[in-house]
Amino acid sequence: MNKRILFILLLIITLGIAGYYLYTTQTARTVEMGGAIMTSDQDAVTNLTQSSEHNLFLDALESTGMIDTLRSNSSYTLFAPTDEAFAKLPDATLEAIVTNDELLIKTLSYHVIAGIYTSADLSDGMKLVTITGKELRVTKRDNKWYLNDTAEITTLDVPSSDSVIHSIDTVLLN
Repeated sequence: MNKRILFILLLIITLGIAGYYLYTTQTARTVEMGGAIMTSDQDAVTNLTQSSEHNLFLDALESTGMIDTLRSNSSYTLFAPTDEAFAKLPDATLEAIVTNDELLIKTLSYHVIAGIYTSADLSDGMKLVTITGKELRVTKRDNKWYLNDTAEITTLDVPSSDSVIHSIDTVLLN
């Protein structure tokens, strides 16, 4: 009888551990960005459409057709400038970028890295190569991450099914 009780207890514990493992590995991760909850079971573009802080970046991606490219490619890191980041640009610079499709695509592409880089993968002084072949330098100051010493990464590790998004406070110009 004691062996039977021991067997049942071990079975219950084993099933409990297995259930917990399945729950934690199957549950979508979430992060708040731009007033919305971003989840790892949605692609990056879908997550960005829910952010109230990335409308200009999303509009630019859409106007250039880069949205389709991002949706068709897997495994990338996206540094997404906020609407405030675009507002910080001098008027002449912003107009030059948005009225020149080639320059707009070049600027947007400077925010995309092939492969997934979470904050755990970043290191001070690291260089990331954008899809344009240009480098972004990563630095860490006062426990904050920066790109090219100018753009602060304000929200890290926004999960999505095909990539990771990091929100930045400055548009990167190359």
